[in-house]
Amino acid sequence: MCPGTPRMMSAAAAIDGQMYVMGGYAVDENGGGHNVVDSWRYEPTGDQWHRLRDLPVSVSGFSSGTIACKERYVLPVTGYPHPTILNPDGTIRPRYGESSHVDRSQWKLHPRAENLVYEDTFWVYDTRTDLYGTATYLPFDDHGQTTHVVNDTTYMFPGETGGFWWEGEYFGHAPEFVLKGELKVLDWE
Repeated sequence: MCPGTPRMMSAAAAIDGQMYVMGGYAVDENGGGHNVVDSWRYEPTGDQWHRLRDLPVSVSGFSSGTIACKERYVLPVTGYPHPTILNPDGTIRPRYGESSHVDRSQWKLHPRAENLVYEDTFWVYDTRTDLYGTATYLPFDDHGQTTHVVNDTTYMFPGETGGFWWEGEYFGHAPEFVLKGELKVLDWE
């Protein structure tokens, strides 16, 4: 069982014989929803958990699917920034950091979508350096999508969005399409 904060909707991937569990979403005993920012690596050979660096921005509800890339990177993709974080010790604190969002200021939004704060950040975690970064931002804000990496291609099935216009067509809260993208690792070391 993963130590730290009880969670669901975490990013999870197996790389080089180890399991990575990153962030997630937690519900307290009063039913309140919170971000989870603690992340962990499990080594099955020694049956040991190791705490990793916390998420760089407090968001929750990452993608599910096959999110390992190049036997090195975990792709949590997007999340939802709840106003609070549930800590491993059960205490609650305010969220930190700012997520990136598509500018929807010129759009006429459905009243239910006006206050949604989904993000368009494509998060990347490097298992060798224990560092987070970002890839190209998505063309829409999303949360809870299913993502599958196959070789050098990622396929994303959107989860919940605030609604968005893309290439002249409007997509609502639960759009039906697949976003396909080519994955390239930049040589920056």
